[in-house]
Amino acid sequence: MKKNLAQIFETNNLEVSDDNFMSIIASLLCKKHHISIEDINTTLDQNLKYIECEAVKTESLYSIFDSFMMSDRREKTGSYYTPYALAEKMVRMSFYDYFKKNGFKEELDFFYIPFYYEDNKVFINQLRTLKIVDIACGTGVFLLATIHVMMSYYETLQVSYNMTDLIDQVYGVDIQETPLVLLNLFLNDLLLSNQYPLKECNITRCDSILDYAPSLRFDIVIGNPPYVGEKGNKALFDRYKKISGYEARMDLFYFFIYKGFELLEDHGILSYITTNYWVTADGAKKLRYFVQNNTALMRLINLDECKMFSDAKGMHNLIFTLARFSLDDVIVQVIQQSKILDLNILYDYQYKIAHEQLFSETGNIILYEKILYYPIIHKILSHSFQTLNQVVTINQGIVSGADKVTKKIIDQKLEPSIIEQYDIKETDPIFVFDTKPFESKFFKPFYKNGQITPYQMALSDHRWILYLNDGDLDESHQEWQHLLPFKRILSERREVKNGVRNWYALQWGRAEKIFEGEKIVVPQRANYNNFAYTDQPFYSSADVYYLTQGPLKFLLGLLNSKLYYFWFYNRGKRKGKSLELYAKPLSQVPVPTISYMQIEMYVEALLNNDKEAKSKIDDLLYEHFELTADEIIEVETLYNRGGNEKKVKY
Repeated sequence: MKKNLAQIFETNNLEVSDDNFMSIIASLLCKKHHISIEDINTTLDQNLKYIECEAVKTESLYSIFDSFMMSDRREKTGSYYTPYALAEKMVRMSFYDYFKKNGFKEELDFFYIPFYYEDNKVFINQLRTLKIVDIACGTGVFLLATIHVMMSYYETLQVSYNMTDLIDQVYGVDIQETPLVLLNLFLNDLLLSNQYPLKECNITRCDSILDYAPSLRFDIVIGNPPYVGEKGNKALFDRYKKISGYEARMDLFYFFIYKGFELLEDHGILSYITTNYWVTADGAKKLRYFVQNNTALMRLINLDECKMFSDAKGMHNLIFTLARFSLDDVIVQVIQQSKILDLNILYDYQYKIAHEQLFSETGNIILYEKILYYPIIHKILSHSFQTLNQVVTINQGIVSGADKVTKKIIDQKLEPSIIEQYDIKETDPIFVFDTKPFESKFFKPFYKNGQITPYQMALSDHRWILYLNDGDLDESHQEWQHLLPFKRILSERREVKNGVRNWYALQWGRAEKIFEGEKIVVPQRANYNNFAYTDQPFYSSADVYYLTQGPLKFLLGLLNSKLYYFWFYNRGKRKGKSLELYAKPLSQVPVPTISYMQIEMYVEALLNNDKEAKSKIDDLLYEHFELTADEIIEVETLYNRGGNEKKVKY
């Protein structure tokens, strides 16, 4: 069983520290290659002095390395270190993509699984001159993989190579010192293992975004830049706000795309693995505009719910290649599996598509599973001349600012004397109650979004919310007395501090008519397009959206249809397989120019429990949008698979 870093140090009676860790690696290097610590101190890392460490005699250099990679330090910097096997596949794909457009026209599968061929001089000459950089290299897994891949090409073609020259072709940059020191040691391990002397390698410690300005340009930029959102990291992002690519709600890795592209030669390519949110995220508009107008997308592999980083919960990844030269088409692959047992599947692709077709009318990058999806979406758009926000009013549900007492409120926000005086406990109600403790005209039925199903919802079971707006209370009200113990925390809400709300009012109560009148409600996130209709009071939280003031029963049939599931899945927002049905994606839903009357008739039948009417709405929409039999099969197949599909392992 593989030991973790803490176990290795504990076994050998060592205290964990970066300096100690690096000395252990250096000592292991000395023992492996029969050199002294003085040799390393003389040649490498002039600002560091390694101390000889006699312990850890039973652990190999790379078992310590693996343990370091699995340590928790990655969480502190947004770094999710790439497994070597994945890095190697990405390196091979990068060589494929680079040489495909740089003079290597035949036998491209060589770059995936090398084989011997005779006329290889042109390729060898190009290979010897390549310059490859990772500007967020960490311990250098992509650079180590690059070296081993290049070695495999030389050895398969039976061509000699100089290890010193080969290592001189790779460049590593990072802001953290310890990973770079380790990379330097690992590269020198390669040199010593091949009977070459120690040397300082092309490793630079600096802020890659602001300070890296090499005198050369690179053929390939590769890596897995750190994922750090602006929310909660204001001080970090303040350093980069003057850069032209900055935009609100962006991610740090966007800067690494701009910087990496800037470092490319005219014939160069950039290959990254990042999260896949930037292809549609509101905070990535500038980035997508830059990609569309200044680069050529060469390859896109949407990993979706396939987990490449086991410790990165809820993350959905994308592997992509950008080129500095023009391209006719892009190769696209969407991985459907939740786990890949053979990474060679990454070499496959579903289809090729023209570069300009990747970008929607709103500037998003659209990655469909199948090329046949493109004409279906085109038909929906071409038969529609309005969007949903032009037909109805869209509102979010209630934000109270303090539904119930939480552990944080007890631990950090309430005075102990107040807690004792009023016997306040965790989960006690503030605005939201399971049952009414007293009679009040301000109590309204409060529902959960899970009660919303297609067409109708369950109204029998609900909680209660104190629906309070400015001017509703004074000290004589029982509701005032109930909220009084919480006045301090309620007064800390933003709108109260800004003088917009009274301390006892809901943070965002919305207009009461939204909840009382005729409406369509939809949960913010769901596996299916669950839109329900009611004209009864229906108050709910911010995870529910309300459609009012429009042809609601017509829209109810449209939005619940299989064809519009297809739209939401492919052109709306998603997190994995879950549809995200909040204001922005809802507002952009196309509404067709079709007679409302027949669909409304079927909806009325559905609301009266005629289940067959649902398929009649689907058939009517297929006919109106002129879908072919094959296109209908695609829509039905995707709907039947839906958000509840079983996880498949390959």
